[in-house]
Amino acid sequence: MYGERGWIGLDLAFSYDNLRNELSQAEGEIKIRSHLNLAARNQFASEMDHFGECIQANKTPYTPGEEGLQDQRLMAAIYDSASAGKPVRLAVSGAGKRDQFRGSRPQG
Repeated sequence: MYGERGWIGLDLAFSYDNLRNELSQAEGEIKIRSHLNLAARNQFASEMDHFGECIQANKTPYTPGEEGLQDQRLMAAIYDSASAGKPVRLAVSGAGKRDQFRGSRPQG
């Protein structure tokens, strides 16, 4: 992603390990470039822990099933649009509120 005075990148952004964050910025004539290797984390174990905590505390998960269903509806509309060769309208739910289904962010 590029900004006014620098950029930031995440190499292998969709990998589960070996993530490497790279940042470049300018302060006047000085250019600063830095790297940050992110520690490996078991994403699926963290997700299961969070889901278990939500069940115990009767909370909505950060990424609930409704969000997955919304993704499926969007993908179906993309296929329908490509097949028909024209835009496909979807009903707007939640008054267009962003992240309307999300629960609280996981701890840790």
